[in-house]
Amino acid sequence: MIQPSRASRRITRSTGRRSLLAAACATLLMACRGGELAAAVTPPNSVQVTELAHRWVDEVGRARGLESSAPLAVVVTNAQELKARAENDIRAQYHQDELEQTRRVQVSLGMRPPGPALDGPPGTISVSLAGMYDPPSRSLWIDAGAESFEFIVAHEGVHFLQDMHFGLDRFLAPITGDSDAELARTLLVEGDANAACIAWESGERDLASTSPETLRERGVQVLDAEEEAFDDPVLGCIHMLPYNYAPSTIVELVHERGWTAIDALYRDPPATSEQMLHPAKLSAREPAIPIAAHPERLAGALPRHTSVRQDTLGEARLFCMLAAVVPSERASAAAAGWGGDRIVVLETSDSRDLAPLVLGLIAWDGPDEAAEFEPVFRQYLEEKLPGRYQLERRGRDVLFATQVPTDAPATLLAHAWNVFVIPS
Repeated sequence: MIQPSRASRRITRSTGRRSLLAAACATLLMACRGGELAAAVTPPNSVQVTELAHRWVDEVGRARGLESSAPLAVVVTNAQELKARAENDIRAQYHQDELEQTRRVQVSLGMRPPGPALDGPPGTISVSLAGMYDPPSRSLWIDAGAESFEFIVAHEGVHFLQDMHFGLDRFLAPITGDSDAELARTLLVEGDANAACIAWESGERDLASTSPETLRERGVQVLDAEEEAFDDPVLGCIHMLPYNYAPSTIVELVHERGWTAIDALYRDPPATSEQMLHPAKLSAREPAIPIAAHPERLAGALPRHTSVRQDTLGEARLFCMLAAVVPSERASAAAAGWGGDRIVVLETSDSRDLAPLVLGLIAWDGPDEAAEFEPVFRQYLEEKLPGRYQLERRGRDVLFATQVPTDAPATLLAHAWNVFVIPS
């Protein structure tokens, strides 16, 4: 779990929780329609909210090709109650120490600035919380006065239909040691919901007039435009990617094989964010290059350090890291060609208040792709972690270390190459 929360501009969502918090379709839809959007509806009472929600969910369900066999329960609430419910969900899912460790790993990787320890669930990066779908109760909790109310209801209504047809519990559970696979599932679930919103808004079930290429370009434009709204641009990009980039992959697959191709992804979920960013690689099920890590081999070079965690970054996170220092188009090109990666988090007994040492190996499809990535990644590390990183490339592989302690040997990376093994 590289990040414990994901969010759109207005609305927050949290990784691995049992509830899905609403992400407004409005931002991307406005881009697709040249800035025009139907006026938001603010129903005056819960009865009208429920009636509208049932109607809109039926409509978006027809656009998505998923029928409802039971009515959606609707709970009208407010942003404060939604935020409290979301925080309780996070507390129930994760131990506080795990959330704090995640924050410190993010600091080590330059994804967020140093700061005090968390005294509760991680702070949201959104302006307000507008709605959420809760799988256990199959209910929609909604702030009826929220901006773009109808699109929030439609988006969460798709989650209700996804849950009814495919079961969302396994798509919300954390995947220990593989945050990239976890993010890939989020890209599927949220990208599907937003693509269905686009189909509903356009009135065309087959999305025939929606260009995946144009949608992808406008999604990147939204990412660039909205990035400044976040205190931590890297995390902001990761939070927005499922809503503003993944829909183009869904639309492309719908053009090729219809909505049934999307249904099939719930039976055989994508394994990497790379697959969700590149439809051809998703169709081919291009696997990640397997990388094993043996941190015990560093005992001689770092006798005081202990490995506390292993994980993956994936193409999507690397893209967002690079996009914090170069235009998204260049970041996308530099991150494409990702083959696989593995990171190891190392701590000392007296460094619990500091960002940990992180070692990582990123394998690329070939030396050319690695050579394109390496200078942009070096620029990212230099801007985010000046003097606190080491980086080296050998052929198709890029090895890096962040938050390198001052007493680490100059030959740290020479030792670290022996930590990672790629099966032949």
